[in-house]
Amino acid sequence: MSLVFIANIFFRSSYFLTRLIIISLKFDRMLRTSYPLRPFGAPLSRLCFIPGLKYRHRCKKCRHSCLFDQASQLSTTASNSQHTNSIFRKISVAPMVDVSSPHFLYLLRLIGGPKPQLYTEMYHAKAILSFQQDGKLDFRLGLNNSSPRQIHAGLFAEPPDGSLIHSIRHTIPKNPAEIFGNIEARDNTVVQVGGSDPDSLARATEVLAKQREFSAINLNLGCPSAAVQAGDFGAALMKDVDRVIDCIQAMEASADGRIPVTVKCRLGVDEFDSEEFILNFVDRLSSKTSVTHFIMHARKCLLKGLSPAKNRSIPPLNYGRVHTLAKAFPHLSFTLNGGIRSLEEVQKQFNSNLNGIMLGRKMMDNPSFLIPLIKEFLDPDFTPTPQESIYACYLEYLLSQLERGHRPTILIKPTMYLFPGKQGRDYRTGLMTVPFLKSYHPKKPYSPIVDGNRIRKELVNLGQSLHQPTD
Repeated sequence: MSLVFIANIFFRSSYFLTRLIIISLKFDRMLRTSYPLRPFGAPLSRLCFIPGLKYRHRCKKCRHSCLFDQASQLSTTASNSQHTNSIFRKISVAPMVDVSSPHFLYLLRLIGGPKPQLYTEMYHAKAILSFQQDGKLDFRLGLNNSSPRQIHAGLFAEPPDGSLIHSIRHTIPKNPAEIFGNIEARDNTVVQVGGSDPDSLARATEVLAKQREFSAINLNLGCPSAAVQAGDFGAALMKDVDRVIDCIQAMEASADGRIPVTVKCRLGVDEFDSEEFILNFVDRLSSKTSVTHFIMHARKCLLKGLSPAKNRSIPPLNYGRVHTLAKAFPHLSFTLNGGIRSLEEVQKQFNSNLNGIMLGRKMMDNPSFLIPLIKEFLDPDFTPTPQESIYACYLEYLLSQLERGHRPTILIKPTMYLFPGKQGRDYRTGLMTVPFLKSYHPKKPYSPIVDGNRIRKELVNLGQSLHQPTD
């Protein structure tokens, strides 16, 4: 009798164990074919019932199931790695209104090549659609500009009457690979867009994705200006997480895997500035969309009472909260932005668990600061291009852009802080004495060819005066 009882218990136990395994496998299959909605703050590994079992989540960008392991929680599929590499670099230059023009970014490419990540200034989604409709998209976004290699070639194809540039030109290697390496036009540039209407953002994303000129599209959720607030986007949009999710999902659906979408935001806005708020904000965005890269401006912003400039300085920096985010979401990439102005500060942040550092005003004040950043954190063997060569190549670029119809003052602006210290002060003082600029007026017609060559010669003379030895 006892043997029959034991056998009965054994078979019943086997039956229930088999059912448990089947249920577990079905649950695992569900995880493999759907994007998991994990509890707030819980690591993905806690969703698994069977110890040691690996699980997947659906990557909407690369359209593959990206395998995650309990120990590392890092994707190991080649497609996802390629996707991450295309949108993320350790050092990046922030989007700055009226600064990060296509011409400023061109100058940065001459200085740093393809090493750092560059961001355009913000373009409203409706503005992009308007540019497209008017046939001015290339002109406004700086698409199809001459490449550094083409500009370099132009330096050595110039007729003898341009001999004023010779004293600078002789410092430039005749092989463009020696100066520009393997640079491509936009492989390190992210375009930033703003807006709060999912439909217009989706249509703008479609326009940008077709261009294949940018490595990613970044949604602005951090600008506090009054004009942006009036449009109900930028930092104000952080108060409505559901709307942000709708916008990003519309952009991702329009991109259809051709270009990834990233987010740049603040740590909080007005009274929404607690640690719980930003943790929940990142959690919901990362679980409801395919965004994996967050650029965090390490301050809250105040929409009333502070100008954009004061919002960059008065709200205190809170690097610790960005570190908390990086620890809470180890499967995401976080880039820290705000207040970084020295190599020591960059190194201090990299000693933590952050993935990248973004610099803004420091790059505006001193574009050549890219050189020590690249040598220290990206490529120890990086050989910088002489400033004289950068200046000469940029002047050739300036001439080509004058022919496209860009204003001389806009083109000259990026060179204002190219030279350091006394050289830079002398250059800025010298610009005020350049004859063409003294007589220039935006409404006054000018000849891109005749006046363009005149501008270049005057700027070359100014550049030569900076590099003449002093007794």
